[in-house]
Amino acid sequence: MEVKTLGPLVAGFLKIGRDMNASFAEDILSPEFRQQYPDVVKNIRAAAKRDPASHLGLALLLLAAAQHDATKLLPKVKAPTLVIAGAKDTLLSSSNQRRMAKLLRADFTEIPGCGHDLSLEKPKRTARLVSAFCNAPL
Repeated sequence: MEVKTLGPLVAGFLKIGRDMNASFAEDILSPEFRQQYPDVVKNIRAAAKRDPASHLGLALLLLAAAQHDATKLLPKVKAPTLVIAGAKDTLLSSSNQRRMAKLLRADFTEIPGCGHDLSLEKPKRTARLVSAFCNAPL
């Protein structure tokens, strides 16, 4: 994972109190989605405030993300693979996801205007892509 990719995680972790969890939930969504669906974002923030992750848990997540590097293992994957990226993903950059797809010899699709949570932001498009991939002849 690129160091700059950790920016949203670090920024969210540095927020004080229960809002830290809500910030993470919001940061993974594209600006377009947040603007178009403010009630959904409000519900996500409320759920994150009601049942927040522990500071220790989030710190361990940040540490794991900073240390994670699967580049040596990805070429060993033999199964057909699909990588779907959100063009507005702030957690995993498009270049990182393209690199991952190349190492996997995977099909790669980028969804314009979408953040990290593809199934929330573009559920029908995501479902169509996965369904087409799963039903494609080997």
